[in-house]
Amino acid sequence: MSQIKTIVMKFGGTSVADSAARRRMVEHIIREVEDEFKVLVVVSAMGRLGSAYATDTLEKLVSKEISPRESDRLLSCGEVISSIVTSDLARSYGLSVTSLAPVELGIITDVNHTDAHILIVDTQDLLDKFEIFDVLIAPGFIGVSEDGFITTLGRGGSDTSAIALGASMGAEFVDIYSDVIGVMTADPRVDPEAQLISEMSYDELIEIAEAGAKVIHLKAIKLAKDCEVKLRFRSTFEDFIGTVVTGE
Repeated sequence: MSQIKTIVMKFGGTSVADSAARRRMVEHIIREVEDEFKVLVVVSAMGRLGSAYATDTLEKLVSKEISPRESDRLLSCGEVISSIVTSDLARSYGLSVTSLAPVELGIITDVNHTDAHILIVDTQDLLDKFEIFDVLIAPGFIGVSEDGFITTLGRGGSDTSAIALGASMGAEFVDIYSDVIGVMTADPRVDPEAQLISEMSYDELIEIAEAGAKVIHLKAIKLAKDCEVKLRFRSTFEDFIGTVVTGE
């Protein structure tokens, strides 16, 4: 367990989709650094289908005959690009920051390519890097198999990465940033009357995920509950904490 004060901030595809969103992301990072946190940022690939480096865009570059191992290598590129772009921008703001390669994350998985399961998470190297840097930028969604091959964690894999890394390093919070203000009573893009849920339990979050809500992947929520991760949902484009997930 780390003796330093750490926080994990996960930013989804819409939060890194363009330069304006990425600038807002860096402003959030600066706030946490100023609050004396060491910050691990986990990023998804930039944008959605049609964006140059989005996961779905990369997937459509190849035929269905591609091997799962090759698919993982291809799809991991989106998150790697996103992490380097984010690190470069954060550095331009004067932050002490570096990006991490997949092999540096400490996420070891099985060989179930395209939907790998995490076996071990060892973040001691990341904690050591915090002796040098205030901010580390990690590509989400990616692990490395025991035999050294790139693997991906399936849909919602960046959420799973963030929670697994946060649990391993004993982070005070894992904050999930997106383009909505938190967990809502309905999809605000469909129902303008949707209301923010300011506090909920892990079990309630699991229930709405099982019912089809796309707030966070079910596998990631169950991991957060098992590891008792302090989980919060926030908007990249607002400055308040939207939803806090509690044990009860």
